[in-house]
Amino acid sequence: TRQGWFRNQSITYKTVEKDVAEGDVFPLDTDQWGSQNINGWYYMYQNTDGSFREMTFFDGTAEIGWQQNAYSAPMNEVWEMFFINNQNIFFVGENGRKPVYAFKAPASGNIDVYVEIHGTGDVHLGVYRNTDLLQTIDFVTTGTLPGGFTAHTVTMDVVKGDWVYLIGYVDDTNGNRQGWARNHSVKYNTVGQPD
Repeated sequence: TRQGWFRNQSITYKTVEKDVAEGDVFPLDTDQWGSQNINGWYYMYQNTDGSFREMTFFDGTAEIGWQQNAYSAPMNEVWEMFFINNQNIFFVGENGRKPVYAFKAPASGNIDVYVEIHGTGDVHLGVYRNTDLLQTIDFVTTGTLPGGFTAHTVTMDVVKGDWVYLIGYVDDTNGNRQGWARNHSVKYNTVGQPD
C-alpha cells in the first residue's frame, strides 16, 4: 500500500460567469493586454487546416522584434510571420495562417458585433458564427472616422457557447499584409434562445 498527503489545495477563478442582460456590451479590453478571455474575447489564429488555436503572448523581451508585446505563434512551431499587436494592427501570414479576434458567447440571444477597420483593398475581415460565414468586410483607407477607419456592425443570433470569429485575410495567400482593427465589441440586443 501507498499513502500520500495533500494540503493547501485551492481553486482560483480567472473569470466568473455572470448573468447577461439585454443591452450588455462586451468590449475587447486592450487595457488588460497580455491576457486571454477578458470579456469573452480571445486572440487566436486560423491554421492552414482550418482549426483555431490561441495565440501566445510575447512580452517586450521577445527575441523577435515583431513579436514584442504581441500575440503570435512560436516561430519554432509554425515558421510564419503573423500577429496581433496592441496598436490595433493585425498581420496576415505569408503561408495562409490568419489572425483571429474571437468571442465566445456567454448567453444565447441576438447580438451586434461591432468593429472599426482600416487598410488597403486586398485586406478583408470574415465574420463567422462558428463555421458559418455571415459577412465579408472589405477594407478601405478612406473611412469617415478619424484615421480613415470605417465602422461595421454585424447582427446575428447566437447560442450560449457559440464562437464569433473575426478573421483577417488577404486575396493572395502568399503575401503578408497588415490591417487595423479597433473598438471591437459585442452587444446583446436580446437574451434567450433565438426563435
